[in-house]
Amino acid sequence: MKIGIDARFINETGVGRYIRNLIKELGQVDTKNSYVVFLRKNAFDSFTLPNARWETRLADVPWHSVAEQLFMPAIFNREHLDLLHVPYFNVPLLYFGKFVVTIHDLTILHFDTGKATTLPYVFYQFRRLGYYVSLLKAICWSEKIIAVSETTKKEVLDHFDIPVDQIEVIYEG
Repeated sequence: MKIGIDARFINETGVGRYIRNLIKELGQVDTKNSYVVFLRKNAFDSFTLPNARWETRLADVPWHSVAEQLFMPAIFNREHLDLLHVPYFNVPLLYFGKFVVTIHDLTILHFDTGKATTLPYVFYQFRRLGYYVSLLKAICWSEKIIAVSETTKKEVLDHFDIPVDQIEVIYEG
């Protein structure tokens, strides 16, 4: 199977650490599948492939952007992936291939964090709507959802009408 991993967050904290550890461990335990890792330019040259079944592709597209929505589906589709793992909620709306998504939390659904934004409040609310639509796509269209805790799993099931067997808990670390 050819599996893609959207690793554009790899140099960040939080989700970046999750991606780095995921790739490291998959490189050791999975001896069958091949992988394509999608990276931004700032990580592309320094990334070390775990083994010969792994490849990299440049995907220098900022996350949470219109460019992500427009360009990432074509970048993913070019690779003819059997499965894409998006280790965050930001699955492009126009990507129609099979994917798995990791949900870390649903904080933004509960807390209007607009007080910390530099955007005018109206623009922030528009961006928050985009978050919700993207999250909805990620949860409702995924082949499987990885929740990082039982609490996150319960929260997803409380907020979205999805089958219980669509979501699995895989603890971080």
